[in-house]
Amino acid sequence: MMVLDYLGFVAELRGLAGEEARRKLNDTIERCAIGEVLGKDIGDLSKGYRRRVALAQSLLHEPECLILDEPTEGLDPNQIVEIRELIKGIGRDKTILLSSHILPEVQATCSRVMIIAKGKIVADGTSEELRQQGGAEARLYLKIDLGSNGSSLSIETVRASLASLPMVKKVLDSEGESERIVGFEVRADGKYDVRRDIFQMAATKGYPLLEMRREVVSLEDVFRKVTA
Repeated sequence: MMVLDYLGFVAELRGLAGEEARRKLNDTIERCAIGEVLGKDIGDLSKGYRRRVALAQSLLHEPECLILDEPTEGLDPNQIVEIRELIKGIGRDKTILLSSHILPEVQATCSRVMIIAKGKIVADGTSEELRQQGGAEARLYLKIDLGSNGSSLSIETVRASLASLPMVKKVLDSEGESERIVGFEVRADGKYDVRRDIFQMAATKGYPLLEMRREVVSLEDVFRKVTA
């Protein structure tokens, strides 16, 4: 069935007719950006456009709430971004319930997140709130030059200094660049940003800090913690 014929059929099923049907068809076609495929057979469309058409038919009667299940499954990266932006745009004036196990997508798309395990809500809030409430560890990756300017620092000395900082839970060895430039992985309380403390400690003790990179706590980390 052609896209335009299909949308017209759905509009009729929804009880739309005459000028109201034409107006809502035009509005929905523009919102979902499917104008260039109206004369094509749905079976010939890419997965991305099929998802757009599916969203368009569900919006024709202007529902107050829209339920989407894994809306980007099987799409390529470009199509995922397009559908994600479309969903976010619709969400500005509609309530959208999005069910997905692709947590980076949830984090990028949703303004509120609920995690359900064994039929019970185990977490509820914004992505940032859940990452803070989940208590997941924050991870920092450092590189320090042990032999800069003739100094002779030892790995043990630096590791002990890092471990002595408040809120630091564990210090592990990480990949370095050479025997002189070594790496550390610092795990800290996810509710506290230890980067300032590490920088001040390195400056005070004269540790040549070459790199400090934070691994942001993700919803996947929180999900594993609250559903374990």
